[in-house]
This record gives sequence, structure tokens and C-alpha cells, in this order.
Amino acid sequence: IKHQDFLKVEDIDQDIKDKLSGEKVVVMSNLPYHITTQIIMKILEESQKVDRLVLMMQLEVARRLTSKPNSKDYNALSVIIQDQTKAKYLFKIPKTVFQPRPKVDSALIRLDILNQKSDAFFYQFVHQCFRQRRKTLVNNLNQGYEVDKARLKVILERIDLHDKIRAEVLSLEDFKKLYNLFIEEDLL
Repeated sequence: IKHQDFLKVEDIDQDIKDKLSGEKVVVMSNLPYHITTQIIMKILEESQKVDRLVLMMQLEVARRLTSKPNSKDYNALSVIIQDQTKAKYLFKIPKTVFQPRPKVDSALIRLDILNQKSDAFFYQFVHQCFRQRRKTLVNNLNQGYEVDKARLKVILERIDLHDKIRAEVLSLEDFKKLYNLFIEEDLL
């Protein structure tokens, strides 16, 4: 046990190596609700030693992290988590089992890390695609990258997507195809 602010840890892997002889580890935690995403992203971005995370968190966040396309919970964070992990929603933990009782339900999730490097530019692109959820992908990309809407429609057609599509229906693979086309077309 190390008593310090996790978000201020400078070298997660060195701490693991110092205590566990450099083995891969499973992180198990009841995450503080207000910094759940920050903690997960710090581990994903900075550690090569963490193999899996088993985490209790606010139910709403758990649903976002593990949601699939075409669901109301699917967002940029869902895509980013799916890019770096195999995410699995395990079960709901009702607020009634805690003393004192919190205001929200919790859930347990499992994230098996896929051992790939994060791509900050790809993640910025995904965030732009979801910038305004009720807008079409064409409108979000037009505003974020100042690419002509007619050109965006042609790019979407190249990967069999129509011009009225919204980000919430795209799979991780669709986002990667679209991102790669933006790179090919030198639009980023």
C-alpha cells in the first residue's frame, strides 16, 4: 500500500517493479467516482505492467465504458476504452448494499488490456466526431477540421457510410477507417 495521490504518481511501472519484481499485475479498486476516467486513462497511457483492471465504479460510467454502438451510453470514451481493452460489464451493485448509502448505484467491470499503444491523435479525432452528439458526423467533422461538407460526404461514401450518420452508430473499426482516410487525405 502506498499512501499518495495516484494521479500524481510519476512512474506506475517503477512502483510495480519495486514491489512485485516486475510482474504483470491486476488492478482491483473501488474507484473514486469523480476521478474514475482520469485514473483509468492514466493506467492505460502510462503503464506496460498492468494486464487487467477489475473496477467498481458508478453505474452510469460503467455503462459508458462498456457500451456498444447504437446505444444511448456509447460515446468517445467507449471507443477509446474498446481500442485499448476488452471491456466487460460484470454486474450491478445496488446502492442499498452500502453503509452509508450513496446516491447512485455502482457496477463492477473488467478491462483486459490489449497491449497496444494509445494514439492521442486518433482519440482527439474520435472526440471531435462526438463533439455535439445530436449533430451528424459531417457537421462535427466540418466544424472541427474545416473540411468542406461535400468532400466529407465523398470520404464517408468511400467506407460505405451515408452523410446523415451520427458518431454513435460507428464501430471502432469504422472510426479507424475514417481516421485513416483523414490521414490519407491530409485533413488532420
